[in-house]
Amino acid sequence: MNVSRKKLSLVIKNVNDLYDMLSKKYYLPAINCRCVTKDYLLELKKEPITIFFMKNEEIKRKHIRNTRLTCMELLEILENLLREKNKNPTGFLPDQPPNKRWLIDAILLLQPDDPYNFLGPDIQEELDYEIEVNSE
Repeated sequence: MNVSRKKLSLVIKNVNDLYDMLSKKYYLPAINCRCVTKDYLLELKKEPITIFFMKNEEIKRKHIRNTRLTCMELLEILENLLREKNKNPTGFLPDQPPNKRWLIDAILLLQPDDPYNFLGPDIQEELDYEIEVNSE
């Protein structure tokens, strides 16, 4: 559904309103990321969408290990994966990447076999281990 800018401006007063509206359908980078601009959010309102996006129902939240890769490195990995899979680019500038969690979730969506070893142990396994250690 393509909405005219005039109609959109009646409902959307600022970038936060647009973000809130779109976040009901799409899995978005954190709002405080420099990449989350009005232009980026408006791209998600276009038909067809010409940038990479993820719908909320596609994301399977898992426990992730800390990674030493920077957001810029993760963005480069993601962009290379998108090219390999003939998907739309993210549209983000290298010096304005999204947050690490969004980038890792996007990479895992495209490569669920986790070749970068982002996934940590299941949270329950971690809790069981902590209980065992603390009980001694």
